[in-house]
Amino acid sequence: MWSVDRVRRKRKRRSSDSPHSEPILIFDTHAGRQLVICACAQSHEAGVRPGMTLAHARALLTACEPHIEPLAASRDRDALRALAHWAMRFTPDVNTDETNGLLLNITGCARVFRGEKRLVHRMADGLERLGFTARLAAAPTIGCAWAFAHYGPQPITLIDDCDAVVDLPIAALRVEDDIVDALAEVGIERIEHLIDLPRRELPSRFGDDLLLRLDQALGRAIETIDPIRPRPPQSMHIAFDGPTKNLEAVMLAVQRLIEQLSHKLQKRESGALQLDLHFERCDAPPVGTTIELSHPSRDVKHLWSLLRPRVENTHLGFGVDEITLTATRDAGLPHEQITSWREQQPTDAAPLIDTLINRLGRDRVTQFDVNETHIPERVFVRRPITDAPRRDAAVTAYPRPSMLFDRPEPADVIALTPDGPPTWLRWRGREHHILTSFGPERVGPAWWQRRKTGTRDYFKVQDDTGRWLWIFRSHTRRRWFVHGRWA
Repeated sequence: MWSVDRVRRKRKRRSSDSPHSEPILIFDTHAGRQLVICACAQSHEAGVRPGMTLAHARALLTACEPHIEPLAASRDRDALRALAHWAMRFTPDVNTDETNGLLLNITGCARVFRGEKRLVHRMADGLERLGFTARLAAAPTIGCAWAFAHYGPQPITLIDDCDAVVDLPIAALRVEDDIVDALAEVGIERIEHLIDLPRRELPSRFGDDLLLRLDQALGRAIETIDPIRPRPPQSMHIAFDGPTKNLEAVMLAVQRLIEQLSHKLQKRESGALQLDLHFERCDAPPVGTTIELSHPSRDVKHLWSLLRPRVENTHLGFGVDEITLTATRDAGLPHEQITSWREQQPTDAAPLIDTLINRLGRDRVTQFDVNETHIPERVFVRRPITDAPRRDAAVTAYPRPSMLFDRPEPADVIALTPDGPPTWLRWRGREHHILTSFGPERVGPAWWQRRKTGTRDYFKVQDDTGRWLWIFRSHTRRRWFVHGRWA
């Protein structure tokens, strides 16, 4: 069994004043108190521990102001479930463990990776490349692997004998905190101390769960993983009585497959994002085609308009025996009201976008998406329109101009003090007096990237014509630039 604990993404945050990243704290509110749920390694070195108040944690981090975020439990669950699907490359039996771990049954899978040790280290390397830190343990039972992943002395542990768990604390048995505290009051702090007690007296005082967890860790009780099973893709199939070269018959068969697939997707309350059409040909290799959609759809007319040119250009060889249509990717599609109100809505652009994608290519039809960065010119990036947008990307709360220039334009500025707000501006050959100024907002370079942008001090100013401009002073070049304006 495998257990992966404390899977946390390494968040890269800027710090304008030092080359080190700022500490990161994640908190949640319990009974009106803000408690630390998770802290980075830098905060842990300063003495911050989960469970302490946020005010206490901030008092320990006096060197620099920490970056603080509230706990987003739903986002953590979704990310952990997505990571469980990623871990299926190592074993088909994977499931999540509460909110911060994975459980994997690698029985029989180690031979594919030439041993458990190689498998464990290969997964550790994969998690590191994804930007996660993790503690891993492999043991004969789930309880033993979980115990060493949480309380083992090493970040990666391989255990052959479950009896090694006796050296760990009672909390490694996955019991409630009140049971751990009750045992600590009578001097029972490690599992080896618990084993020495009479078994028949423990349930009446500490409950049945304590002995069950102990037996599961030592291999005396059965514990299995309820693995996550990915939904199989919806697929429709049709076979002819014999090979046919009649293009009209093939097109009618494809239309029927689209109608059947649309009916299946409707029952599933989803729409197709990618369709694979496969032809089995007589005395010739099979041939197929793929179409991608920007938005989930189960509209028979729209799907046929995309597949029809592909079918017409398909070489049928000496005849087609079978045709298979598969929705390799789908997504949820909510119900819509089909009444006169629907007719008054503006025309949906998805059919046009899908047509352009399948004629021009997915990389040539792009959209602007939010990139999680503090550097203004890198906030929005171009991505293929079929890629899922990053709706959870964090964007700064500071005001940003509605028009950002591709390149900052140089300007001459006069300020009353060297680091003070500007009072006069010459830009694009014209001189202006500054009426109002807000700032500065300091934006530092991305220390984890090789390309340095330098430290900038941004000001939001209003000139004598009423325009609001976004200007900054570059510390490295010692010059002023206009980076955007509000329309």
